[in-house]
Amino acid sequence: MVAKDKFFITKFWRYRDVARTRLEVRLMSDFGEVMFYDGTKPPAEAAKTLIKGLIMPNGINISPDKRYVYVAEVATFKLRIYKRNEIDNSLIEHEVVDTGTGIDNIEIDPQNGDLWIGCHPIGHLIWEYIARGATGISPSQVVRIRVNDGSVVDMIEVYINNGEQLSATTSATKFGNVMTAGALAEKAILECEIVSMD
Repeated sequence: MVAKDKFFITKFWRYRDVARTRLEVRLMSDFGEVMFYDGTKPPAEAAKTLIKGLIMPNGINISPDKRYVYVAEVATFKLRIYKRNEIDNSLIEHEVVDTGTGIDNIEIDPQNGDLWIGCHPIGHLIWEYIARGATGISPSQVVRIRVNDGSVVDMIEVYINNGEQLSATTSATKFGNVMTAGALAEKAILECEIVSMD
């Protein structure tokens, strides 16, 4: 969100029916988009597409100074960083980082701008978990990514589990010295005390 009624969103896939969305996943179709919504405009003009050709972009967030927009491409393991034009909210690609894990939702630490991300470390297992109706287990991971002026400086694995403790982690956030992680389908959340971050 950049202002009241103004925010960036991702379009994960093109189709809504199960058969075609499964096909999109299998083909790694590049139908994903980043869009901007301006609620001060008439409904027909409120949403506009800024970036096309992404493969299943999901998590999206903005830096505390609102200069950079972070997009997680969960299927490709890529973190895409865009520089935001403050006048028209257009985006210019700044950096693309291969994280080596299926990054999902992105939370921003308002104090230092770190990215806290729930991840799926073994890609095919999360898709199998979803295909089973979110039953069984799927590995979970949380990473913290440090950025400086829109560029990735460091990536630290904060939590990893085979899915028995918490399956299919999709989000994580930190408050004080406590990290909280949420899952795709389970009602449970996990809270851990952070002992050391460096």
